Amino acid sequence: MAAFEDVPDALRGENAVEKTLTIVTAKRDELLQMKDAGHMPTSEDLAALLSSATAEIGPLVRHLSPNVQRNLRRSFAGCGWDVGANRLMHATSAGAVLQTFEGMVRGLKQCLVAAPTPTPEERENLAKACMRLWDLDVNRAEHGTHYTIDLQAGKSFHDRRDAAADPLFVNVSQELLSRPTFRTFVALLDNYEMQVGVAEKVTREELREEQEFLNACLATPVMKYAHAYLVANRLAPADVNSFKQRLRKIWFDMYKRSRGRGDDSSGFEHVFIGEVKNGEVTGFHNWLQFYIEERKGHVDYKGYIRPRKRGGRYMAPQEEEHMITINFSWHGFEKQCSSTLIGVSPEFELALYTMCFLGGDEKTITRLGPYNVEVTCHKYNTRDGNLIGTSYPNTSRLTDDEAAAAIQSRVRGAQVRKHGAASYSKRQHERNRQHHAAAKLQSRYRGGRARHGSPTRN
Repeated sequence: MAAFEDVPDALRGENAVEKTLTIVTAKRDELLQMKDAGHMPTSEDLAALLSSATAEIGPLVRHLSPNVQRNLRRSFAGCGWDVGANRLMHATSAGAVLQTFEGMVRGLKQCLVAAPTPTPEERENLAKACMRLWDLDVNRAEHGTHYTIDLQAGKSFHDRRDAAADPLFVNVSQELLSRPTFRTFVALLDNYEMQVGVAEKVTREELREEQEFLNACLATPVMKYAHAYLVANRLAPADVNSFKQRLRKIWFDMYKRSRGRGDDSSGFEHVFIGEVKNGEVTGFHNWLQFYIEERKGHVDYKGYIRPRKRGGRYMAPQEEEHMITINFSWHGFEKQCSSTLIGVSPEFELALYTMCFLGGDEKTITRLGPYNVEVTCHKYNTRDGNLIGTSYPNTSRLTDDEAAAAIQSRVRGAQVRKHGAASYSKRQHERNRQHHAAAKLQSRYRGGRARHGSPTRN
């Protein structure tokens, strides 16, 4: 389904899009529940489901933009449903209807978040900007809907035993893998030599695949936001094509990671695909690469590393978690500990690590959805400038309050650097003075009401 048009709230009503999204999501989930219960929907079941969907969406249609209306009709027609006649034009399947609903959900979500821009607070603080990315990741996969994993047993970092008899991934939706950023990402995974020290050879076909992947990513809300954030902070060119070339350089330009002949590594290869150096796996932080290599029999999952908070308390993650640290081997080489954001889209990780590389320090503490995360980013110095050496997430051992304090500290630091210490202190003093005056006025107001016998709120 084509991407929906971003419509200003005052013109068409974002509320109508939200209500339509709620209806379509409910119909998708209803179909999934039928399949999970072992009930294979008949043509009559599918017709009834599609009919109820169009009936519920009907009153909202006039509040939607012409483009959204047109895309909805095309989506229904794609699975054989004639909206006008309220009937099936030809035989359809549960898979086709599910794919239709999935496409509608993605398109409507993208309509709500298209062309997002950072707020003034986000522009001044990288951690806040990273937090926004999580909400903009419309392609993020959900456990039970798009993939299923089996964590099995957990262990400590130093435990070398194989604690998992079965693979980590039970399944991944083919519909998910067919989405533009997922499909173009997967096409890149067989372009590299595993061993550090073996020179890479980049073909024209591989260069074309890199461009297709970057084009797909730049059309998504998360990458549009990342670009807007970097432009606002004068860290990237405003021109999209120039920004794309910058992305290609920092992620795909080759460099030497060993004393061997020729360039043998790149930021993309290390972070997303993984490498073997001195008999150990390095990098390899992407869940899609893990899934594909596991299906091929190249990866042996050995269990998850139990995350530990301060005080020595271990936590057991659930299958629904997106932030997991795992132990595995790849082609027989060990990766003792690899932190992975499972289910996130390729464009989300590309945006997150690019923002941290261009705008942050070596470590950035932020919050991604429900997770306090420390994003590490190392730069690799070359004659042509800094490229990405590695970037990966780790579960932060800070409490929610500590993480919030750390993020707020970065906000204050950014404001001091921007306005100067004296100016920042003066502005803070003025804010405190205004707050004190307002509190004093409010206190007098409450006192006056009490003296006149007016009830006060508890």
